[in-house]
Amino acid sequence: MKKGNRRIVCEKNKIIQGILQLIGIMAVGAVVGYSIGKIAGDSLSKVDTPNIILLLIAGVVVFILQVIIHEGTFSFWVTIRIQIYKF
Repeated sequence: MKKGNRRIVCEKNKIIQGILQLIGIMAVGAVVGYSIGKIAGDSLSKVDTPNIILLLIAGVVVFILQVIIHEGTFSFWVTIRIQIYKF
């Protein structure tokens, strides 16, 4: 196999791995989201009138926590990368 062909095969493998990783992440997200939705739906169906204000407050709190956790992990990995790669 020529060098050029080997590079093309390697790039195709990276693309396929990226697509498979994306599909895997989406599958895990779908399963976790369905499970949490099912649990929340079952618990809310037992209540006569769901407290909408409480649900909105919980949504805002969860959104803020998600942003904090996302940015915190991003900062952590950037710090690790800076320490690994000396500029």
